[in-house]
Amino acid sequence: MQTLFTKQNKVVTINIIFCLVLILLRVKFTQSITYMFLIWNLFLAGIPYTISQLTKRSTWLKNSTVLLITTLSIWLLFLPNSPYIITDLIHLNHINSNLIWFDALLIFIFAANGLLLAILSMVDVYTVLKEKWSNTIASLSIVITSLLSGFGIYLGRYLRWNSWELFTHPNTLFQDIITSLQNTKAIGITLSMACLLLLLFSSYLHLLHKKTSF
Repeated sequence: MQTLFTKQNKVVTINIIFCLVLILLRVKFTQSITYMFLIWNLFLAGIPYTISQLTKRSTWLKNSTVLLITTLSIWLLFLPNSPYIITDLIHLNHINSNLIWFDALLIFIFAANGLLLAILSMVDVYTVLKEKWSNTIASLSIVITSLLSGFGIYLGRYLRWNSWELFTHPNTLFQDIITSLQNTKAIGITLSMACLLLLLFSSYLHLLHKKTSF
């Protein structure tokens, strides 16, 4: 297995450290732990990236179709946690603070890193699928992934479902999923977030990896 401590991962690590420094500064100057939940959300956002990095660098995992599909299913289950942080901006409406500008910056930086982790992770998976099967399958998978992630964000933000509750409360979750498919708000959020992910993903490929087609 190739080393995980690449230049890209060094940048990701620095970004995460910067997020932690900002939130610790807020705690120090306000004596409040109001936004400490962002650390947990960022941790969850890092899970799909960790999975995709391990998958990308594991030859034996990529060579086994069953193991690869199983691993990517787990990856997909956790992926919505990465772009989900952007919805934490809603908390600015409920907080009375003299540092509203700092709070907005704080959540934005966490959200930006969540989106970064999501896109980098999607690129990892796209690369793996393209190498194992074809560009068409890889591209179609990314489109489906974006739609499912958008729907997952709706389930997380508005219905308060967590990824692991697929295993702890599957029946209730399934009922909420069926009901949500008839909800225009759920459809709107799903499509909006899917378009955002696809736009960022495509931009990343074309601007930073011009030799890779999508």
